[in-house]
Amino acid sequence: MDPVQWELVDASSQALLVDWLVAEGDRVDAGQPLASVDLGHMTVEVPAAHTGTLEDILVAAGETFSRGQPLARLIAT
Repeated sequence: MDPVQWELVDASSQALLVDWLVAEGDRVDAGQPLASVDLGHMTVEVPAAHTGTLEDILVAAGETFSRGQPLARLIAT
């Protein structure tokens, strides 16, 4: 299992997970948007690193997370 992570690209150490665009158990394709993240000055989408199944969501919509924190687990297929 690979963790879904979002490396914050600016000086912020935390961001807000706005919404999940897929659900646990969904099959996703590489590059498919998984979640939207608010960096404070813009909202961006977190893409899937590879094709697989979204196994576990670890950070719920509406929660903040830190740089490098796993957001979910993606099982490669």
